[in-house]
Amino acid sequence: MAASPGARSGADGDLMAAELEALRGSDRYPAHIIASSDRALVRLNLVVSEFRKASVKLVLAAGFPAEGFEASVQASSPTLDESVTSRLAAGASAAANAAAPGGKLEAAAAAAWEVVRDNLLLLAQPEIKRIKKRTKGVAGVQAFKINEKAGSVRIGCKVGKYEGTVVFKVPAAYPDEPVAVSVTKPLDPKTGKPGSRPCSWPSAMLRPFLAKADAMARQAAMGVRVSVLTAAMGPSQIGWEPAATGAEETGTAADRPAGGAPAAAAAAASEAPSAASGAGASAPGAGLRITADVARSFKDDVRFFKEAARVRAFVNETKAGNAKAAAHSGRERKRAVNYLRLMGKKERAKEEAIQESVEAELRAEAEAAMGEALPSDAGQPCLELLWDILGEGCLLGLPLERCPVSRKRLLPADPAALEDILASTSTKKMRLRPIRASCGHMLLWGAMDQAVTRPPFRLACPVCGERMTHSDWTQDVTKLEKAWASKQAKRREIDEVIDFLGAVADSTVEMHSSAGDEDM
Repeated sequence: MAASPGARSGADGDLMAAELEALRGSDRYPAHIIASSDRALVRLNLVVSEFRKASVKLVLAAGFPAEGFEASVQASSPTLDESVTSRLAAGASAAANAAAPGGKLEAAAAAAWEVVRDNLLLLAQPEIKRIKKRTKGVAGVQAFKINEKAGSVRIGCKVGKYEGTVVFKVPAAYPDEPVAVSVTKPLDPKTGKPGSRPCSWPSAMLRPFLAKADAMARQAAMGVRVSVLTAAMGPSQIGWEPAATGAEETGTAADRPAGGAPAAAAAAASEAPSAASGAGASAPGAGLRITADVARSFKDDVRFFKEAARVRAFVNETKAGNAKAAAHSGRERKRAVNYLRLMGKKERAKEEAIQESVEAELRAEAEAAMGEALPSDAGQPCLELLWDILGEGCLLGLPLERCPVSRKRLLPADPAALEDILASTSTKKMRLRPIRASCGHMLLWGAMDQAVTRPPFRLACPVCGERMTHSDWTQDVTKLEKAWASKQAKRREIDEVIDFLGAVADSTVEMHSSAGDEDM
């Protein structure tokens, strides 16, 4: 019959006391590693930092330590993932069972402490698991390599001739310290080690993505929530959607709307009002209600159109030569023109007031968002967000992405050609340069230039509908109009000169032809 925990022999009690004393006095562990102990339970407190900490409970067998360490080991942590605590418990139990009497507690503590102290990826384990799940089976992912002691996560990516490795260096104080991000040479798919080939991505193309990821990592370390960072970036700057197979071959010009967006997007946009109207839209007239306030709001519009019609009628009468009717309506014409000018001023004032109201609402929303984004007491895990930016947003996404305006590939098939395009100053190659517009979507420089420098001098993004702007072009429509008018004037002069020279050439040919006839 086994003895009860309280009835341990004196030798066993002395041996257990010696183990506890050796554990407390060891320089390998924190000073307060033993949180509590008795003859039935020893609780270890393993604390490396505010986040990397765990509690391990060693439930001792009745004859411990002479009868071995057969009882259960439990581990818990307020910050670590359940898979980590399970690993702690299993490792401590196996190490204690393998140790000789007199060293079982020390062996259990050493196994658990080694995991908490040396594994720099403990806090990132949930994110690493989600990234692994997302990249499993993805054709462009060549290798996934982690190093717990070094705190590194390496994900090799290859799409066509574009290949490289996203490297996340997780610091010891993560998430209070930012993750270091980089893109290096490709990994060997078989060994998972860096290969001999260099990264084929041009550094100029990677630089903005690395800068964005670095900024996000720093803000997350300051305590800004990842949801706020994601909202500030917008989904277009994070993920990517691969092009449908064969879309460019099967689609025709008739399948696309005028802006160049796919027909599916246009169909979705056309179905949006019906979906938004709800169940009541099926009843006749259910979606339209005319009230007195609505009718009053149209009063000025109706009068505006009436006065505009009067001015148009006067112009038509003048062109038709009806002097009597034109003289009779002269006073009405002046009154109508004055009214239209007054209405123009009122409408401009209304538009300015609406604009100020919208800007005030946007400022209020920004202030509210900043209130949510104020740094908290702790950093925020952001490894998955960084993969969205560098992995799916760049190394996997860009080689497959198309310009939303011209529907051409954003990147050439050869990375060397892309490097030449990015470094060149010739206008022809600049037009092939991929740029990111203000809305967050990327397009070709030439498509942006063609849309912004021609009437109506505004380009709505075919993907999100927002106005697309860029620092290479002014937003002042007046300047763009003047530049366009100047260009058209020069073109007309050139055309006139060509026509003139053509006429001179024709007359010269006729003169020579007639002179030849006379000689005959």
